[in-house]
Amino acid sequence: MKCDGAIIDMDGTLLDSMPFWLNLDRNILRSFGIDLEGEAYQKARMLSNAERIRFYQTEYGVSPTDEEISERYESHLEAFYFHQAQIKPGVVDLLQRLKAAGVRMCVATATPRHYAGGALQRLGLLEYFQFVISCVDVGRGKTDPKIYEEALARLKTPRSATLVIEDAVYAAATAKFSGFQVIGVYDDSFRDRQDELRRVADIHVYSLTEMAAIPIERSTP
Repeated sequence: MKCDGAIIDMDGTLLDSMPFWLNLDRNILRSFGIDLEGEAYQKARMLSNAERIRFYQTEYGVSPTDEEISERYESHLEAFYFHQAQIKPGVVDLLQRLKAAGVRMCVATATPRHYAGGALQRLGLLEYFQFVISCVDVGRGKTDPKIYEEALARLKTPRSATLVIEDAVYAAATAKFSGFQVIGVYDDSFRDRQDELRRVADIHVYSLTEMAAIPIERSTP
């Protein structure tokens, strides 16, 4: 595989953090007396934090201010990312291989950069990346290609030789339709959508440990 740059998702890809997110929206809304289920729950999972707050307000008439909702989020995020989140299997080996090959890497995540950076620093992963970019920074979720375009511009690598690694089908599809190579990584939170992820991704793996069998080299010396 030719690879000069890699744009790597964090939650469900680098970190085993999706169970936290699966329960976060429900826990926050339950504190306001609202149950989030079904299609509304699936929709909320694809939104950035700012978009999610608007969704709560327009769809459910949540009355607290943006600041009050944000404070509840921040308290949950700080506890989890600064103290609890752990690395998924195969991550360190893959990052070491990419770094040894001279591949420029960044993290593109829906999680606010402050918490993402804190977790990556605590776990010893931050040193592998040129930068961390968040959907919060660009003002769009991963149904929009803006985060990948911004990351590519900062990496300064050819689009055709820039790899996007994602666990979520909708994010993988956004990257693929934007002209990137895509590796789809299994995460249990998306176990029912693996057939879709296989169709979208150039390569599908059940764990990043499988990447050890895939040759990686730069497209240019």
